[in-house]
Amino acid sequence: MKTGVKFLIYAFLFLPQATEAFWPFTPNEPQTPQEKITVLENEQALNPEDPETNYNLGVALYKNKQFDKAKINFERAIQNSQVKKYGELEQRCHFNAGNSGYQQTLKMLPKKWEDKETKVPEETLKTAIDTLKQSIDQFTKFSKLNPHPHAEKNKKKAEELLKKLEEKQKEQKQEDKKDEDKKDDKQKKSDKQDDQKDKESKDKEKVGQDQNEGDKDQRDGGGQQGGNRSPEPSDKRDDQSPEHQSNKDKEHGNTDKHDQPPHASPPQPSQDEHTQTPKEKQENKKESRSAAAQQQKQDENVHNKSMQALLDSLDTDANKAHKDLLLRKAIENEQPLEEGQKPW
Repeated sequence: MKTGVKFLIYAFLFLPQATEAFWPFTPNEPQTPQEKITVLENEQALNPEDPETNYNLGVALYKNKQFDKAKINFERAIQNSQVKKYGELEQRCHFNAGNSGYQQTLKMLPKKWEDKETKVPEETLKTAIDTLKQSIDQFTKFSKLNPHPHAEKNKKKAEELLKKLEEKQKEQKQEDKKDEDKKDDKQKKSDKQDDQKDKESKDKEKVGQDQNEGDKDQRDGGGQQGGNRSPEPSDKRDDQSPEHQSNKDKEHGNTDKHDQPPHASPPQPSQDEHTQTPKEKQENKKESRSAAAQQQKQDENVHNKSMQALLDSLDTDANKAHKDLLLRKAIENEQPLEEGQKPW
């Protein structure tokens, strides 16, 4: 068994890493890689700390392109070789573990992963980079034990691949940051537009409230102005006696002018009229015209009352003069006047 193991070691160790490991089948041995894996797994179950069994199982798994399991078995063989002082076997395990990690990294990457248009998931990139770093570490340990040119060559390939993966990771992070910045800018722009709309809505609402308050103040001011305006008092001549009114009319000769009350001045516009809307100004004009018409009607009523009082006064004077004449005629035994007859 040791001769077979040694043959596997040398045959597998010094082949190029992209080439499959050679397996020397015999007629009495399993004819497929999976059958060989099954046999070795059973042997490992019986003796899990045997480095040669661990190593041979790793070779079978590597041949079947199960690189992750092959790497585990090579690392297990390294630990057991150190315990049992299998120095040469330990060296080969470092080399094969490095190859397994390299192949495992390539297997987990998508096709055309180097293209800029191909996006590799961040978790996949992180796992690939970590696995490749472990592979480089295995090549380095082997070179310290046995500086072989194949190990240096494979290590250089692993380092070149690691550099490409790190550059890919950096580029994708930059692209992700740009996309995130664009998304943030778009969100900020959308938020700014929403804030502007809210501000405009609040401004419109405030303007509407100010207009409503202005309309209310204008209506309250107009009502107080109209309610406080009292009709002009009639001339004091209305309270005088008919005789006095008649004499005074004779003296002045123009009673109409004295009976007419002074015209009320039209209502003055509000101080904040320049801040009113056209609709408010139109309503104020209507209120002003209505107040002026009401005042004119009051003035006409006062004038009519004054004229009626004057006519009543004249009629009373005429009756008094008629009565005096009748009395005087009666005293002088004169014939009284008929009804409606004037003494003159």
